[in-house]
Amino acid sequence: MYIFLFTFSLELLFFQCIIHKSDNKLKVMVELSLLTLLNLVGNNFCEYREYGYDSYKSLLLAYSDASHEYGPLKVKNVIEKSNNFKVAALALAAVKCPEFIIE
Repeated sequence: MYIFLFTFSLELLFFQCIIHKSDNKLKVMVELSLLTLLNLVGNNFCEYREYGYDSYKSLLLAYSDASHEYGPLKVKNVIEKSNNFKVAALALAAVKCPEFIIE
């Protein structure tokens, strides 16, 4: 089930990319969506856990990184508008670093 959720989330992430052509250069911009946010936070969460921080501190640091990269209002907006946020976040984290989620 987790593999399906991970594959499904990656497919949705690619569909949310916007290809922008200007000055004969292609730019790929990714809109901030729940999946984009969770992918960034999931990676950073795992890195902070591997560094030795507890789950709560790792989660706060990961969301702080997301706010720095995308802006706090965009991150807040995605969180407020998301349904099943907890399920999606746990599923993504379980795929990225299951050793820290099973604890």
